[in-house]
Amino acid sequence: MLHPADLKYSRHHIWVRLEEQTAYVGMTEDVHEEIKHFESVDLPRVGDELEIETSCMSLHTKAHLIDVYAPLTGRILQINDTLAANPDNIFISAYKDGWLFQMEYDEPEEIDMLLNSDDYITLVIEEGVTSLLVSE
Repeated sequence: MLHPADLKYSRHHIWVRLEEQTAYVGMTEDVHEEIKHFESVDLPRVGDELEIETSCMSLHTKAHLIDVYAPLTGRILQINDTLAANPDNIFISAYKDGWLFQMEYDEPEEIDMLLNSDDYITLVIEEGVTSLLVSE
């Protein structure tokens, strides 16, 4: 499984690509190993305020709801519009074109709370990704 070293990761299986004061946010390929298909996605709106560790969007499968938790505090600058029509695009190029949204972050010190790739791999080995799943 690919875990690019230039990204940061949350305990909720979210990757973060930092670019100055903004961040692109997406789901890791580890989620795709567990969930093969999404039925729909509830995307946030541009301008929505995000609080770290709070639900900011959700993904739906036939049997489960997956809440996506904000990896940082800030606001939505852009969403990946292609996901509304085809949520499975999240995994076509998970770490490039499969991003969920771009955000501006307010608290640079929160970056230190994110995991590097080695620590994220350890988390997946120890805990897996099934904790994401909530039955609808």
